[in-house]
Amino acid sequence: MPGDKLEIRMTKASGALEESHAKRPGKEIIYVVKEGDTLWTIAQKFNLTVSEIKAWNHLNETNRIHPEDRLKLKLDSTKSQL
Repeated sequence: MPGDKLEIRMTKASGALEESHAKRPGKEIIYVVKEGDTLWTIAQKFNLTVSEIKAWNHLNETNRIHPEDRLKLKLDSTKSQL
């Protein structure tokens, strides 16, 4: 539900796509989804991929996010952020 807090445990990454996620340098932030946000617009804003966001937040088959959801984002300090 909106406003709920989730504790997410990360397991050791496996697979080529997940290995590239683990190598991303920089810092980790929690992004609070706003009305009108999509995974694509969030990915564009932070220079990420939708696949990365889905993997970090265990979204798997779904693209559904809702206002007030909290998403873990790993920002690359070598690329400029908006």
